[in-house]
Amino acid sequence: MVQNLISNIHTNGSVKNDKEKNTLSVSENSEHKTKGSSCKSIRLYLSLTIGSLGIIFGDIGTSPLYVIRTIFADNLHPTRQQCIGAISLVIWNLIIVASIKYGIFILMADNRGEGGTFALCALLTGEHSRLRARAKHVISIVSIFAASLLIGDGALTPAISVLSAVEGLATTSQALTKLILPVTVFIIVILFFVQMFGSSKIGLTFAPIMIVWFVVLFSIGIWRITFDPSILRAFNPWEAVSYLIREKQKGFMQIGGVFLSVTGLEAFYADLGHFGRGPVRTSWLCVVLPSVVANYLGQGALIMHSPEM
Repeated sequence: MVQNLISNIHTNGSVKNDKEKNTLSVSENSEHKTKGSSCKSIRLYLSLTIGSLGIIFGDIGTSPLYVIRTIFADNLHPTRQQCIGAISLVIWNLIIVASIKYGIFILMADNRGEGGTFALCALLTGEHSRLRARAKHVISIVSIFAASLLIGDGALTPAISVLSAVEGLATTSQALTKLILPVTVFIIVILFFVQMFGSSKIGLTFAPIMIVWFVVLFSIGIWRITFDPSILRAFNPWEAVSYLIREKQKGFMQIGGVFLSVTGLEAFYADLGHFGRGPVRTSWLCVVLPSVVANYLGQGALIMHSPEM
C-alpha cells in the first residue's frame, strides 16, 4: 500500500510538472506570437505611413513653389504687414481645412474603410439607404460631377507644379529658358506613364524622394526664418483677419491663391482605403504639415528681409 501511495505521488507530481511545463511553453509561444504580431503591425503601420507620403502628399507638398507668388502676383513689393497677413492666411488654411476638416472629420466618413466620391455615393445610394429614388439620382449626378473635378485637378495641378519647378532653370542661365517647356513635358509624360504600375509600387518609389523633398522644405524654411523671426507673428489668427479687413476686395480676391496651399487635399480621403486613417494622419501631422508651414514662414521672412527679390 505504501509503495502504491508513493508511486501515485510520483506519477501525480510528474503529471503536474508536465502540465506546468506545457503551460509555460504555451505562454512563451503566445508571448513570442504577440511580440511578432506587434512588430509586424508596427512595420506595416510605418510602411503605410511612408507610402502615403509618395502617393497622397506630392501635390500639397509642391504647393510652396507657387502659392506665395500667386498671392502677390499684382503686388511685387508687399509690405511687412501684408506679408505677415498673407502667410497667416496660408497657415490657418492648412490648420483649419487640412488638419481639422479633412484630418479629423472627413476621414471619419468612410464606406467600410474606403474613401472617395464614389464610396460616399455607394453609401448614400445603397440598398440600406432610406433616400428616395429621385434623391439617389441627384446624388449620383453630383458624384459624377465631383469626380470630374477631381480628375481635372489631377491633370492640371501636376502641369503647374512641374512647370514651376523647372522654371528655376532660368535663374541659372537664360540660355536654358528654351529647355523649360520640353523638360516639363518629358517629366509629366513619365509621371503619368508610371501610374500603370499601381499605387503600392509608386508609393515605395516616390516615398524616399518625397521624404527628401520635405526635409529640404523644412530645412530651407527654418534657415530663412532666421532672417526675420517676426514672421512668426503669422501664427496669430488675428493677422489673417486684419489682412482681409485692410485689403478688402483685393484681399478677398487673393483667397483663391491662398486655397492653392491645400490643392490635392482630396487625396486625403480618396486614398483612405489604401493606407487607412492612422498612417495618413501620422504622415500629415509629423512630416508634411511642419515642412510646408516652415517653408511658407521662411518665404515670408525672405520677402520681408529682401523685398527686392
